[in-house]
Amino acid sequence: MGVKVENQSWEQLLQTMRTYLKGCDQRSSEISDIVVEGDLLNLAKRHRVSGLVGAALGSGVSSELDQATVNYQMRSLKLAAHLLDLTKAFDASEFRLIALKGVTLSKQLYPSLGLRYVGDIDIWIAESDVEKAHALMQEMGYRDDCYNPLSPYYRKHYRRLRHHITYTNPEKRSSVELHWSLMSHEAGCPLEFETAFDRGRDVSLGSQSVRVLSRDDEWLYLHAHAARHLWQRLQWLMDLAIIQQRHTTEEAEQLLIRASELGVQNSVACGMRLVHDALGVAAPESVLSESAADSKWRQLFAMGTNYLNENGQSQEFVPTSRDMWKAQWAMNRSASSRWHYVEMIFLNPDDWGRIKLPDRCIWLYFPVRIWFWIRRMFSDHRSV
Repeated sequence: MGVKVENQSWEQLLQTMRTYLKGCDQRSSEISDIVVEGDLLNLAKRHRVSGLVGAALGSGVSSELDQATVNYQMRSLKLAAHLLDLTKAFDASEFRLIALKGVTLSKQLYPSLGLRYVGDIDIWIAESDVEKAHALMQEMGYRDDCYNPLSPYYRKHYRRLRHHITYTNPEKRSSVELHWSLMSHEAGCPLEFETAFDRGRDVSLGSQSVRVLSRDDEWLYLHAHAARHLWQRLQWLMDLAIIQQRHTTEEAEQLLIRASELGVQNSVACGMRLVHDALGVAAPESVLSESAADSKWRQLFAMGTNYLNENGQSQEFVPTSRDMWKAQWAMNRSASSRWHYVEMIFLNPDDWGRIKLPDRCIWLYFPVRIWFWIRRMFSDHRSV
């Protein structure tokens, strides 16, 4: 198993990322022969590493890469201002908040905001504050089409089955994910908000500071997040690679022990192995040893390498529903986590908007979801 290279542009992109990780003094000689053209630029854009490619190759090599760096920086500065507005409003309402990923992660890992793409704002609050925070988001001009129309009964089940609400603000042209859990229950990373807040750190953004996860909690969370999406984007591996470089193998082993205690060891181990194979960053021996891996680990790692390899081709490769199902089974061993994933599939809030059922009839959405599947199958068959 491993990251295969069947595309020259994909090999060049991986090599560029490896040399970026080595430092400025070793970059120019290793990638001086790389020609910046269509396929490489498209892959960098898809994997959201255009800023890093531009930094590795140097300014002036490609006007498109230079413009991507400017765009990344402008977008990050805009989202940083929106995050600070949210932080002020939440502080005034006495809500404790943790910023996830995004601009605060860029600030910690990279020398410039123009090197990392940031798509939206992710914030984490205590579940007990969700209803008040939802009202505050509405007051600030943020809207959602899924959570707001629900009755209190269905909102309770929404919070049980999902882990965030996505808001958009047309005026600010930004979106915010309001989390009450780091990830869905079946995806792992079962950290408690209050404990994580107390363990967390403050990161400065301009003249203000924003609370973020502790270094170990963040490392664990980023692994679980990348695994949930089957490591499709090289950007996620680059974040993990930089963090992995900053830790000793002994510290990495300690994280694996903690991941095992939380039941997410497969996600973390596979992520460390992919970072090693694709980007050349040292990993613990227990991760590199095939004999130490169980069948679920091998299955998950094979899927991760497959999707990473496929996304090194000219067309984006999106995981199938079947593969996502298999991945969730490989990531989590507990019966409760697997049952929760089944609930997520069949009790889909999208169906709640199509067919409205009375409170306490939520379980009828199981046959509703099956009916939608059957109808779609017959529709696809007729269209062939």
